[in-house]
Amino acid sequence: DASSGRHWVDICAPGDRIYGPACYDPAHGFTDYFYTNTGTSFAAPMVSGAAALVKAAFPSFTNDEIVQQLRSTADNIDRFLGAYAGQMGGRLYCPRAVGLTLPPRPVTNVAAVDTPRDQGGSITVSWTISFDDGSGSMAVTGYLVLRRAGSEGDFTQVAELPAGTDHYVDNTTQDGVEYYYKIGATDGSLTGYCDPVGPVISRDDLPPPPVTTLVARDRPGDSGGAIELSWEGYSPPADCAGYRVYRDTSFFTSIGSRTPIATISDPAARSYTDTTAVDFTDYYYAVVAFDNAGNQDPSVSVAGPVRSIPNTPMTIPAGLRMMGAPAVPYDGDPVTFLGAGNPFKYAAWDVAGQRYYVYTPGGTLTDVTRMALGKGFWLQLPADTQIIIGGQTASSGNLTIVLSAGWVLVGNPYFADLDVGQAQVVVGTTYMTIRAAEQSGYVSSSIYVWDPDARTYVMKSAQWTGQAVVSQWAGFWFRAYKPCTLVLVRPAGAAQVPESTAGASPSAVGQLSPADALPKLAWRVRLRAEGSGGGADVDNFIAAASEQVSPAPEPPPAPGAPRLFLLEAGQEWAALARQPSGKMSWTLVLQPASGDERTWLQADELADVPREYAIILRDLATGRIGDLRRQPR
Repeated sequence: DASSGRHWVDICAPGDRIYGPACYDPAHGFTDYFYTNTGTSFAAPMVSGAAALVKAAFPSFTNDEIVQQLRSTADNIDRFLGAYAGQMGGRLYCPRAVGLTLPPRPVTNVAAVDTPRDQGGSITVSWTISFDDGSGSMAVTGYLVLRRAGSEGDFTQVAELPAGTDHYVDNTTQDGVEYYYKIGATDGSLTGYCDPVGPVISRDDLPPPPVTTLVARDRPGDSGGAIELSWEGYSPPADCAGYRVYRDTSFFTSIGSRTPIATISDPAARSYTDTTAVDFTDYYYAVVAFDNAGNQDPSVSVAGPVRSIPNTPMTIPAGLRMMGAPAVPYDGDPVTFLGAGNPFKYAAWDVAGQRYYVYTPGGTLTDVTRMALGKGFWLQLPADTQIIIGGQTASSGNLTIVLSAGWVLVGNPYFADLDVGQAQVVVGTTYMTIRAAEQSGYVSSSIYVWDPDARTYVMKSAQWTGQAVVSQWAGFWFRAYKPCTLVLVRPAGAAQVPESTAGASPSAVGQLSPADALPKLAWRVRLRAEGSGGGADVDNFIAAASEQVSPAPEPPPAPGAPRLFLLEAGQEWAALARQPSGKMSWTLVLQPASGDERTWLQADELADVPREYAIILRDLATGRIGDLRRQPR
């Protein structure tokens, strides 16, 4: 009692929210015979009363012996006291103090549940250990687990566990039977039991493992409307009863409230064909295994997006073409794309090494030569070749291509002409138009396609040629100056597979919107090189402009064609503009194609240059001078 002035605790007793007799004196406001209060004033009388009971039980005890009896029979509560362990003297326990022999106090908070995520035959029982286990009388030597089947009858011991145990997994149950449990805390001779808990039933609630090997692909060689699913490599458990197939038009990670589009009652099945697909619609699929108890894992690994398309035939003409395929084989092999037995030569561009790698039938397919959506390639065919359109197609929305610095050979990934002028460039979280990205030094907006008939590159540039559209099935060169991401915006009407011939001449030019106003050229001259072997380099420009005009870089060499470019500060350009002045000059470099006996240089559109300018071509090696107005070729 703090009123005694002592500084330690000999023994403690409950003193919080104690209900007991009150002082009844209505005249002075005390109107209750009993009330609840807290403090040492309520704990001290409990100890005093316990001392009186000890004196009555042991009349010969002296006062010191009574104190010692109370101390020695108190409960050890150190495990509940934290930082105060060893400082509270034990908690008063009257039955032991007066000499009664009692069993350990029962366990509390007993719960019995079906063991989760197992195949049945198991119930888990848990409890809070007896107060006398590690505290109190410290008398618990173990626990007895008793079980009864049904609501009547005797309990049978199923387990004996050591002190400190707070749970037991009973693996000897029969599914569908109601069980009751009770736990006994024993000191080796006496046992204190809790009230029974139950009923509880064990059941098989372990679903088969998730299907993570699912592959979804357009069915080849059909007229559309079908997608093939395969989950080879999946090993179902012995109690697997079959599979459910789920489909959605958006990505999902759980089956939720979705209804399966099919149920397969064959555990040995490893494939399914969805013949209800709508062509050119993005689908995501999941296959979920279920067992004989109806269990299935709601979490799924989806395959997709995937589209069904009509696998129509198309002819690729003979010759050399720079292409991009809107449907590529799932294995990425050009042999699959062109059909086994068809001879070809295929070349892909290595961005890291800025060089070509050639692949022919029977060669080793690498990451560089493997086909992919948005990836351009060169294709040489000795004869017209018919292919069957099929494989992976671009999903809805836009296609993104991660770029590193250098030239990238891009392929139009859509079944429609692609307006590259509408593309976006992403740096971090910033989205830019392609012109804004050019002005910020990330990319060039001038791209190049291949004209197979004229055997020359054709510049596609809103600034320099007004051309912004790449034909379907065409590839194009794109120049990135810094790492960024190119977003190819899906054209309107790109949902149909056309019955056409690949590699046709460049399509009509797309018009720029007013928001894309460009610096105005005062005039320009087109320069072209033509080799005796039939190759050419036709889109090179010099120009005058009062405003700053972005130059167009010179693309990598084209097979069998001469190369003409403007040299400026060690860089190769296809188009350069100068500020108008009395004299303007450009350095031209002409590289004939291998095997060409002669190469011609020609200047076009000279009439646009003001008459006060003479247009002179001077050979830096020989000093020879020519007047291009008089002799443009």
